Amino acid sequence: MRHGVASEDEVDQGDPFAMQAHTLMARQLARLNNLVLSRTGMHSALAAALAVGCVAAPGFALAGPMGNIVAGGQGQVNPKAEKQVVAAERAVAKQPQSAENRARLAQSYLSAGRFVSASTAFEDAIALGDKAPTTALGMALSYIGSNRNAEAVTLLGQWREAMPVGDYALALALAGQPAQAVAILSAAIKQGDNTPKHRQNLAYAFALDGHLPEARVIASQDVPVDQIDARISEWALQASVGSQQSRVAALIGAPLRSDPGVPSQLALNPSPATPALAVSESPAPTASELPPVGADAPALAMVEPQAELPAAAEPELPTALAAASPAVRAFVSSPVVQDVASPVPAPQRMARAKLVTPVAAPKPKAGAPRRAAAPVVQGSHVVQLGSFTTEAGAHRAWGIFVRQDPSLKDRELRITQATVNGRRYWRVAAAGYDMASARSKCSSVRGSGKDCLAYAHKRELPGALGAVAQRLARR
Repeated sequence: MRHGVASEDEVDQGDPFAMQAHTLMARQLARLNNLVLSRTGMHSALAAALAVGCVAAPGFALAGPMGNIVAGGQGQVNPKAEKQVVAAERAVAKQPQSAENRARLAQSYLSAGRFVSASTAFEDAIALGDKAPTTALGMALSYIGSNRNAEAVTLLGQWREAMPVGDYALALALAGQPAQAVAILSAAIKQGDNTPKHRQNLAYAFALDGHLPEARVIASQDVPVDQIDARISEWALQASVGSQQSRVAALIGAPLRSDPGVPSQLALNPSPATPALAVSESPAPTASELPPVGADAPALAMVEPQAELPAAAEPELPTALAAASPAVRAFVSSPVVQDVASPVPAPQRMARAKLVTPVAAPKPKAGAPRRAAAPVVQGSHVVQLGSFTTEAGAHRAWGIFVRQDPSLKDRELRITQATVNGRRYWRVAAAGYDMASARSKCSSVRGSGKDCLAYAHKRELPGALGAVAQRLARR
């Protein structure tokens, strides 16, 4: 492989998407390299070092630098890219629950400069179970192109350990965090990962951060002396004039254009064939239920789609699913559907029992455990509201979340542990949503200026260790 491009032998010859993507990538890579040779004499261009590759597999190939996203080039709509969009939309229409098709659709939107549509399609792919870091990387780039930089930065942080350092840092620089990118790349180079790719990405990050002398020193290790001025001038122009959106578009060769969004008929709905996972695999729960007290802490950013979803009503009942750990089962510590009076064998009360619940059949004396035997568990998704550095802080934050949003009191609290970049976190989530209501809830949370992350309960987030606590919020 070169620059993240699969050879013809590596491409599935029977897959029209793979062949089309491979051919287009090869042409565009040649165009990019020729363009860079004419400008700077460098065979390894920043554009080629930056972009994300549209290859055979869903998501993006990260075999080389951030790959090679291909699109119209020179800011013009490319008819071939438009045809790819149409073909990908047809594939999704035929198989709407295919994560692979959604990821390919996202790639085609991104290549065509439709960053808003790409964001939605990437989110859909991840909601359907796509766990490829390349999909997360593409989603981050589409966020940046949609001027959703804060969300892109948080998303990159969540997937950092799964991404190559050079790709992660360069995307971070594009998202408006060049100083952090400089620190990360400098550390990688000092630790021995001193490659041309990392050096050029570091130089570019320095330039975006306004440190042109440092950028010149680093870039001069790989750029000929007679071409360094042109390289630095180009970077300086991008840093001073270009927006994040135009920067991403220019570097991946996509046009700046209006975006009508994903067609409504392609909107992702939960599959009726996908059962909500009820009480999960692990035996005995191990949770402590510390009472929430009030303290605030930073929240995790969302990865939610935009607002064609209704500002919906809350779903019916709390779910019993662990958000990030397959080895946790739900607490069914209180009745979910009804709270019938304690078992009293009193036939004369039948009329009254009817008023309390339609399930009026007399039950044998059994005691409390029977209530937990058949909980009605619904909801395939959870809504993560924050990530905290202590378990106590997570519990306190839940109390704050419920006070700020009373609708959460009927949700199940879910606290899970995670290790990200060597640090321990406690993630706070509310369970009991279906896909549409989870995304609608996050859209509402984002509308109030806060962060939110909705995802399927069976999807394991990066760094997840296991559940700490689960309980019904109202208890």
